[in-house]
Amino acid sequence: MKIYIDVLIVTNILLNMIFIECTARLTHTKLSKKRTAAASLIGGISSLLVVLSAENMAEGVLLTALKLASIYMIILVSFGARDMRASIKYFFIYIVVNAVFIGVCILFWRFGSGRVVYFNTLTVYLDISLIKLMTGATVTYIALALYEYMQRKSFDINKSFHILIRMENLEYYLPAIADTGNSLTDAFTGKPVIIIISDELYYHFELDREEIALKTGFHCIPYSTINGDSIINVTDNARVTIIDSAMKQKSIDCAVGILSCNKNKPRAIFNPSIIA
Repeated sequence: MKIYIDVLIVTNILLNMIFIECTARLTHTKLSKKRTAAASLIGGISSLLVVLSAENMAEGVLLTALKLASIYMIILVSFGARDMRASIKYFFIYIVVNAVFIGVCILFWRFGSGRVVYFNTLTVYLDISLIKLMTGATVTYIALALYEYMQRKSFDINKSFHILIRMENLEYYLPAIADTGNSLTDAFTGKPVIIIISDELYYHFELDREEIALKTGFHCIPYSTINGDSIINVTDNARVTIIDSAMKQKSIDCAVGILSCNKNKPRAIFNPSIIA
């Protein structure tokens, strides 16, 4: 079997870019173009592992470990996951996206005249054209985007919600509003931001004093409202659980932005897509 290195790398860069975008869409994570490009390049280079073959079980285990490590590196570069739980979630979803893509390509191969040309550890190469390969990637993206869209459309925005926030040794419980208008994303982590309006938290973390806020793990990002532009103190060190009226709970991987009440009632505002 002939493998053209340039075609192999370029093709896998494009495929990994699509897989990363699918993973970001399913996890409602906004990625920077630089991170996506860098991670895709790693995916393209790691495709060179296909030239290695395992002659025994030990080599097979080592080769599999190298391929899994390359996937984990793609996840770290793409999403910058800081804790193991978030990394595992992105890793698992990325694997699922790849599995869907392989399934689509097998359908193309099954109903075509091709044959399996290579199979080794976690590598499967099918005898289909490059056009079909990229078509399979496009179909995968459309199918997963449609799945994510249907999830969001089926969400009942009229339910009542509460949010439980755990930060340091503090637990805080308050009513929450699902609002599709909250599209705020943390520019540092790419995570969606849940806005918490609470004087208790605002002054507990002394967010009115910038030097104190920075020391406690907060950073400022800009945001817009109907009243104009402002800044909000944001942290990704909080653990967030959303609870609906049926007492169903879901832990959310997100950032938290805290504002002063300014004579309003304490509440949280989140985009419903993060729990769809």
